Amino acid sequence: MTTSETSNTDLSNPELKSGEPWGRIFARVTAAIFGGYALTYAFGTAAAKVLPLQPSESVFLISMLQILVYVGIVIWVFAVTGKKAWTGLLVMSALCMAVALVV
Repeated sequence: MTTSETSNTDLSNPELKSGEPWGRIFARVTAAIFGGYALTYAFGTAAAKVLPLQPSESVFLISMLQILVYVGIVIWVFAVTGKKAWTGLLVMSALCMAVALVV
């Protein structure tokens, strides 16, 4: 075996220790599902209040945009670190809800 083959299966590698990678994956999946849902809801609420459209048109437009927003959030959560994902989701959700409450 070459050194590159042994490094991929070496259990002394901290990234391959039992449970550690699965915990990070679980945290990101949880952030993507639940945090993404919360931010998408907050975005939809804020956008519906801000857009100068009839209520029926606003609901239709926001429901279409929310699909794109949710997909973007899921991609973003897996592109950044775990702490940055949770922090970003909480801050953006709070900002969107503040806009929805003020307007």
